[in-house]
Amino acid sequence: MSAPKKKSDYWWYRLVQVFYVLLILAFVCVIGGATYAAFPRLDGYSSSYRTHCNSGTVLGSFEGSDLAYGYTEFETSLYQETMRFLCSRPDIAPENRVDAFNEAKLQDQITWKQFGSQRFKTVENPMIPKAKNYSIIIEDKIYDGSWWITFAVLIGMSMAGLLLALLTRAVFLYIAFKEPFMKNMLVLRRSK
Repeated sequence: MSAPKKKSDYWWYRLVQVFYVLLILAFVCVIGGATYAAFPRLDGYSSSYRTHCNSGTVLGSFEGSDLAYGYTEFETSLYQETMRFLCSRPDIAPENRVDAFNEAKLQDQITWKQFGSQRFKTVENPMIPKAKNYSIIIEDKIYDGSWWITFAVLIGMSMAGLLLALLTRAVFLYIAFKEPFMKNMLVLRRSK
């Protein structure tokens, strides 16, 4: 009479173990991706910003909704012109800034340029600099999400992965070798 075979003597059992390990590694990658997706992200739309002129002047606060979506620049050229003008003239009192800018806009010089059969209108203003002379700095950061949610996703997904791995192992051993289901479900690794 021959000795009973061990499970590891079967080639298909070793193949199933390899697939089992690959399944666990794939689930670890899913847990990592879900945790990364749950990280708090900066909400640029709701955060508040300040304009810092190259001359050192700091202009007032404004909401992220005044910025172009996705990057820190004003959405319209009128806002950009206003900031370039105000940064070039830091001596203007805050209550006079709107009037001073409107007066500067009256100095627009319109010229027409010919390009082939097309005529193009260009607007130049000697009072408003063409080069960007300011930077937009975030003042009050507001985040979407929280670290508690990230932690909960990590713990929840890890527990679900462990339960899935144990359940898969117990069902396989029950079907293939008629081993008791609950005995294999509650044991992470059997001692030899």
